[in-house]
Amino acid sequence: MFEDMSKLVDVDRHKKELVQLLADCDSTQQQPNIVAVVGLGGLGKTTLANQVYQDLKEYFECHVFISVSQNPDIIKVMHAIYSQLNKKYSPGMEDLPQLINMILEFLKNKRYFIVVDDIWDVETWKAIKCVFPTISSNSNVMITTRIDDVAQSCCSSFHGHIYNIRPLSMVHSRKLFYERLFNSQEKCPSHLEGIFGQILDKCAGLPLAIIVILGVLAHRESEKELWEQVNDSIGHALRNSTIKDMVNIISLSYMDLPPHLKTCLLYLSIFPKDHAIEKENLIRRWIG
Repeated sequence: MFEDMSKLVDVDRHKKELVQLLADCDSTQQQPNIVAVVGLGGLGKTTLANQVYQDLKEYFECHVFISVSQNPDIIKVMHAIYSQLNKKYSPGMEDLPQLINMILEFLKNKRYFIVVDDIWDVETWKAIKCVFPTISSNSNVMITTRIDDVAQSCCSSFHGHIYNIRPLSMVHSRKLFYERLFNSQEKCPSHLEGIFGQILDKCAGLPLAIIVILGVLAHRESEKELWEQVNDSIGHALRNSTIKDMVNIISLSYMDLPPHLKTCLLYLSIFPKDHAIEKENLIRRWIG
């Protein structure tokens, strides 16, 4: 998400298209302009949304970037939105209707740009959309999601556009691989060319898959057997990428860790999703 712009591949084109959609406001339209970025996991939706957000936020009176994820606590989400809007706010015991009214009141008569990242279901969107004033011209809301129905629901709520983010082309996939692995855009060593092509084909243009595999293969150009092992382990399932497929890819990085770090990493599984992990608490478990 916070990668340096110079290291990102094929982002400029997507950014220009998204900015154009965000600027496509009907001057007679009194509702916020919605753009829903939809695509498979691992395509870089969050990274792209953050790049657009960083470029545009200074042009708005109010701006928020919030990640939702699966099974969100909607009250915590509302607290997070209001905390970014009102820097003096300290989360209290407000219930959901109170929080919605507080955000509505704050946004009234203001131009705002709000990014809601990683929405998984329509019901979550129905709650979040309540915070946007119905009369709010020249304001923008951008959401990212993997689910087509969520994107449709977001855009039907206000004046909206759906932006389908596409996998990297083979040319851009190779560029990402060369720049990260070989520190240049030159060809890979001849003894790896065949395996390299097969691995790249199986990554199907998914930046996350490519970057995770790069982490395993970095500085190991001489270990052809490792390259063959990685190639054999990922299969062609990525052509129709699912969460399970991406977990399989990420597991390559886990299997590459030394044994003592594998054990340390497994301790993270005892904490619930989105839980704030205190480092001393974790370190004591490692010591124990």
